[in-house]
Amino acid sequence: MKYYSLAAVAFLFHSSAIIIFTFPLFRNIRIDKRSIGLLIIGFVILNAILNYFPTLIQTILFSERLSNRFETYSEFKTDINGMLNIFFYYAFLPYLVVALNNKIRRRKQLFEELHMLYFVLVMIVVSISGFARMLNYLTPFMIIYFADFLNTLYQRRTFSQLSGQVVFLILLVSTIPKIRYYSADTSKFYNGTHRYNLYYPYTSIFNKEEYRFRDIIFREGQKESLNRD
Repeated sequence: MKYYSLAAVAFLFHSSAIIIFTFPLFRNIRIDKRSIGLLIIGFVILNAILNYFPTLIQTILFSERLSNRFETYSEFKTDINGMLNIFFYYAFLPYLVVALNNKIRRRKQLFEELHMLYFVLVMIVVSISGFARMLNYLTPFMIIYFADFLNTLYQRRTFSQLSGQVVFLILLVSTIPKIRYYSADTSKFYNGTHRYNLYYPYTSIFNKEEYRFRDIIFREGQKESLNRD
């Protein structure tokens, strides 16, 4: 009850926080052949609804606020190349990390109750790239999990004296693209800004007055990404 009370408070600040109400639903679901099969079926059904019954989801949303938010996010979709790109970086590579970590540890993994939830959210993001911000709610757990994985890999004797170099290489490969992404100049969208400006908070959490450039950077960046894909 305490969890849902805090979730309700978070929802009052931002409607996207409604996603955290679903977190407990996945805590007992583990990644196996059956759950992966259900995930694939869910992906097919979701895309069928988006393509043939686009208004169905908006119909079942219980408030105009959520309906408007869904409409905003669903404006941004990618073609097949974009979907494959998102799948590779957000689903395939993380799955390899989970599988390798499971093989190394041979015991319950960190945040195992959130693994299935993550891949469900990724399934949605592959279908509707505008929903990528939903993954932000799992970012703290993802950072801790990845750090724990690197530490486990470092202590693994399999790599002998090369363990430090292997961990450093993985860290380098995974962080450089992110640093380049968030520090990219977005002055062509709004003068004097960078992509990290997109994550500036509201000017006031009580009146929800947003910086004007946040929406411009987000929308123009999405359009450019879709055109490139």
